[in-house]
Amino acid sequence: MQQITGKGSIEPRGKNTYRIRLSLGIDHFTGKYRYSPWRTIHGTKADARRAIEDYRRELESGLRYDLQSITFAQYADAVLTSRENSGTYAEGTMQDDRYLVRKLNTYIGNLKIADIDNILLNNVIAKMKNHDCLGGTLIHNLVVMIKRIMREAVLDGIVMRDPCGRIKTPKEPKPNRKSLKDFEAARLLEVLESCPVDRNTVAVHIGLSTGLRRGEVLGLTWGDVDIGSQAIYVTHTLDRFKNYKVPKTDASRRRISVDSQLVKKLSRWRNIQAEMLFKIGKRLDDKTPVCSNGKGGFCEPSVFYRWFVNFCVDNRFGRFVDSDGNELPRQKVDDQGIPVDENGRRYSRSNKKEKIKRYYEGLKFHELRHTHASILVANKVDIKTVQERMGHAKASITLDFYAHADDERDRQASDLFNSVLNSERHVRKIVSL
Repeated sequence: MQQITGKGSIEPRGKNTYRIRLSLGIDHFTGKYRYSPWRTIHGTKADARRAIEDYRRELESGLRYDLQSITFAQYADAVLTSRENSGTYAEGTMQDDRYLVRKLNTYIGNLKIADIDNILLNNVIAKMKNHDCLGGTLIHNLVVMIKRIMREAVLDGIVMRDPCGRIKTPKEPKPNRKSLKDFEAARLLEVLESCPVDRNTVAVHIGLSTGLRRGEVLGLTWGDVDIGSQAIYVTHTLDRFKNYKVPKTDASRRRISVDSQLVKKLSRWRNIQAEMLFKIGKRLDDKTPVCSNGKGGFCEPSVFYRWFVNFCVDNRFGRFVDSDGNELPRQKVDDQGIPVDENGRRYSRSNKKEKIKRYYEGLKFHELRHTHASILVANKVDIKTVQERMGHAKASITLDFYAHADDERDRQASDLFNSVLNSERHVRKIVSL
């Protein structure tokens, strides 16, 4: 709906001819005052006054023709900027939304938003599906973003009807939640026990033994660890931008019991960490992160990620491959952690050797969470307990995620079914005799 301000302007343009227009307030895109187009009225001044009231009602109920020339890219940017300025959306959410809009702009960014219709959008979605580089989840999110932008355009009065009304959102593929087998999880635990005790191996041990998310592990402080009661309290989380904040839901704020093996490692690590911090003039207290950096602050999530993938590759839980899927060795680095070629030289203008791009395939930290839950469910731990350890709001979420059949239980079900039928056949044979 138009925001009409003032009574409007009436200008005489000759005998029995007037020109009228209305003020539309400040344009939130440009910051300048906007006016409706001049409209010529033939008649008396009283006719012009009546015409300007009709003009006002027309503008208040009609389209934002003053923005009819705005492109999808311009309008989407304005919508996201407004969301950012509201302060109600997380930094990660806004970054993801900006990425989706950049993708959409390659398809419809230069089109006038008023020219976008359902036929055009269906063609765009078909192109997305035929694009090898776009996965099903990304296409789903792109279509959701288009619908959100066009819905805002309707509310802003730029278009009269939402062209997405007849657009079917592609189904989001069901995530493939991988987890380690029991023997693989046991091997990982053996590897952790053989490694030196430091912040990284402690973080992996916590993730495997409790099912905490990466942000929850990196957000733990010593005030959240109760060694005596053998429990960890999840009160905060550290996001990928290193923002330390309270979890989104009440269910995520929880108490989790930990096993004696992890308790011993935490106690040992606390003593080691206290000595390390003492050497740089700092004291370990309840606010010190359990997995702190060298200065006693929170560990950078991206730094931990790089260590974790190298740890997995070194211990055969993952591998690096090139774009064709061929396995590659780890990237060599110098003593400062900067990538170098096979001769130990840094990549630079003088060393123009092309750096090989590596892709990681293998265990992800979040799969430790799936491993923890899957093992509990497979060993008949009641679903309510698993739900509370995972921090799920509802038991149905836990069931959907983890109560899937594995190969062993599927074989047991088959054997049970067969034994029941054979027992029944045996009984019938005896009765018939």
